[in-house]
Amino acid sequence: MGITGMNLRRIKATGSYGLSLCLAVAFPGVSAAADLPACASPTAGGDQMDAGCVLSWVEDGTHRIIRWHASGNDFEAPVLSFTPGASFSLQAQQPPSLIDVDQDGIRDVVAFSLIGQVNGDHDIFLYQPDSGSYAHAAAIPGYELSRDKSGYLLAPSRSGPGQHFGFYSLSGSKITPAFAIEPTEGGPPHEKCQILSRDQRVVWAGDVGTLPILAPRDAELMDHYCNIYAPSQAANRATLLTDDPSVQYVPESAAIYCRIEGSKGPYAATVSRQDDGSLYSYGPAGGEVDLTMISANRQGDWRKSYGADKDSLRDEMHFASGGCTYILYEERPVRPESRAVTRRGLMVLQDGATAPIFQRICDPSLSFMQMPAWVEE
Repeated sequence: MGITGMNLRRIKATGSYGLSLCLAVAFPGVSAAADLPACASPTAGGDQMDAGCVLSWVEDGTHRIIRWHASGNDFEAPVLSFTPGASFSLQAQQPPSLIDVDQDGIRDVVAFSLIGQVNGDHDIFLYQPDSGSYAHAAAIPGYELSRDKSGYLLAPSRSGPGQHFGFYSLSGSKITPAFAIEPTEGGPPHEKCQILSRDQRVVWAGDVGTLPILAPRDAELMDHYCNIYAPSQAANRATLLTDDPSVQYVPESAAIYCRIEGSKGPYAATVSRQDDGSLYSYGPAGGEVDLTMISANRQGDWRKSYGADKDSLRDEMHFASGGCTYILYEERPVRPESRAVTRRGLMVLQDGATAPIFQRICDPSLSFMQMPAWVEE
């Protein structure tokens, strides 16, 4: 398939794991960071954020998209809905955070709504692997969300001059209140503490020196937070839950994404659908793009073939330029009893050659391939 475009120049692609053997059409100065969705862009803000933004990322071999729309009412609970065949839509006060709250290896969605000057609600939507969707698990009040080393979720909130520490248990897809601790700052020997049940009833109150052991496994925890104002308790035993910096953001228009690891660090190949065709880009993951190519066919040049034993199917997307063909492919089983496994990869062939000059396997968890409907038939 040919390459189209205006004011393009041929350059030698360098620094790309051997791809310098081919000449490629390139758009100088194109940066992967410029393609980040609005919510993930470090420059996003102002009118762009007021109008809403998009989170688009790859995880567990799947392209995930959440479109955030600002809620018109600050006291309205966030609503996360799904449009079949499209994406998730979140109506909330602020853009969401992607955090693995339940520690199952898949990031969940946390929407924070500020109520008052400091405190607010954390609405937690846990990912459901069976359905590929998200379920609302809890709305936890507080000004931040942490995980105590005991395993409890911790949400502190300010109440006048003091603090309220709410602890929550997480079991499967359920998050339930466990207990709360309210220390009082007064200086020795006047420290007081209250321990509240899950329904906020006071189950104990008194001097911290007479703190009872309500539950043996929580004795150290209760001692720490009841004495939180003591200098000896300065060390924090909780881990703050914030946006995961390792999230691999991708363009919302991406149809194919392949991340490969190597001695020079992670590289990524991306195919995005555009109004004037399909755009192929390759370069360091999250960095400056080494080369780009554009095909006039928006659907791309797709090829389909079967494995020798007919138990696997191979789909390929081809881009040709400078005497080379760049192929992104996916091999997957066609029968449930097949021993074949899904595998994605990138290879480069010089014209007239059968052996690739470059070949890498995509990281299965950080890659995806979305074929047009006519290819899947």
